[in-house]
Amino acid sequence: MKSAFLLRSLLVAFVNMAGLYGLNQLMVENSVPAVSYYFVWGFWLLTVLLHKWLTGQGASRPQRFVSYFMGAITVKLFATLIFLLVYLLTVGEERIVVALSAFVTYVLFTTLQVSTLYSRKTD
Repeated sequence: MKSAFLLRSLLVAFVNMAGLYGLNQLMVENSVPAVSYYFVWGFWLLTVLLHKWLTGQGASRPQRFVSYFMGAITVKLFATLIFLLVYLLTVGEERIVVALSAFVTYVLFTTLQVSTLYSRKTD
């Protein structure tokens, strides 16, 4: 795994958390729960591990890369869904804020992963 992806993914994680912190400061009740920050770090770790797996599998079996990529996206989507279901059904505190922050985190990291893999493919 290239260190460029690791640095870019850390930058995305910090920008995402800075956005959550800024939103927390702008809201009257400081209602961004701490679980949103933990979700960003967990999703960062999942993205890095899946990216490492994808780059290893894609290099060894390029004809199966699309299947591996779609599987990785599915894993990330289901991980997000499971997190949201468990959190919203058990805690339920600040549902909209947590759901939107999880969605934004998913979109940011998936965009980063797709753009990195696409630029790697075109090189």
